[in-house]
Amino acid sequence: MKKNLLFIIDNLKGGGAERILITILQHLDAKKYNVDLFLINREGVYLDSVPRNICLYSALGDSNLLINKIKRRILLTFPSLFYIFHIRKLYDCYIAFREDTATRILFKAPATAQRVAWLHTDLIKHTYCKTTNKRRYFRDLPSLNQIVCVSKACQKTLINLCPAVKNKSIVLYNPIDISDIIQKSNVHINVPFSRDRINLLAVGRIDKGKNHRFLIECMPLLLNKGNFTLWILGVGPLQVELEKLRDDMGLQDYVHFLGFKENPYPLIKSCDVFVLSSLYEGLPTVIIEALILERNIVSSPCVGAEEVLCNGEFGYVASLDINSFSEAICKASEHSLLISTKLRHRLSDFDLNQQICKVNTLFRW
Repeated sequence: MKKNLLFIIDNLKGGGAERILITILQHLDAKKYNVDLFLINREGVYLDSVPRNICLYSALGDSNLLINKIKRRILLTFPSLFYIFHIRKLYDCYIAFREDTATRILFKAPATAQRVAWLHTDLIKHTYCKTTNKRRYFRDLPSLNQIVCVSKACQKTLINLCPAVKNKSIVLYNPIDISDIIQKSNVHINVPFSRDRINLLAVGRIDKGKNHRFLIECMPLLLNKGNFTLWILGVGPLQVELEKLRDDMGLQDYVHFLGFKENPYPLIKSCDVFVLSSLYEGLPTVIIEALILERNIVSSPCVGAEEVLCNGEFGYVASLDINSFSEAICKASEHSLLISTKLRHRLSDFDLNQQICKVNTLFRW
């Protein structure tokens, strides 16, 4: 008999967790599972990527509309209302694929079912755990059957904050389709990079956590050292603010916003240095993708990036001060990434088939 699964997530905007969820949904065995996907807000660039065999439903529409903001606030104050009004079926397993709102809803799922939370971030630094919901969140976590952490570092910080979940937490790396990334990177597109410049590329949602402001602030020093250009690939709530910062700093010719690209891989493959300035990351998928495409990488010292890069063995990890980070970028621009057997072995840790098999074991009880 097929098992009925419900995945819960805020939306399908262009973030790493959303992309990984789509990958999992595309590769779950349809002969074994009936899968539904519940979105708090029905929006995001990945909506069209949801497999057709997945039943998709939602509580709210566009999160920018005032009426939906009010409804969301009410529903999050009383998460049980989500079940009364929106989640009417019973499932064998409920999976919250984000650590904040989705997990709060998961706490209200029937305790007779399997309940699994997915942790994608460093909870010590994540803003959600600095709010008034923190105490309630860690109080309720031990009631779940399992917590999936996307990195060893994520698991370590989780256990430090909530020791009661030690025996319920596991590490499961994000599944990455390596051959698909390589194939998509070879698609011919009009790459805007100039070959007479050193092209830096940052990929990610333009929000506070990704810290793109810092990269823009590094540019004046970098321009004193070389002919650098920064390209930012992604969309998000801070784009207008950062465009104004760029203009105020007179960097219009050196900082460019590319918007969202369904296939970012030709751009990643073509850049000179891939940069990540995040304040916190559980397991930055874009770093893994940049390694697959043999790019030099400079990353902030967020725990997930350090784990992927093996503490600097496969890329530069630099502190978030302008001098140190800029110096690392200059070094990275002068040397090619050494493709070693050890690096290839490291990338195999994220192999799609291997990780999907591990995902399937979560639902065998």
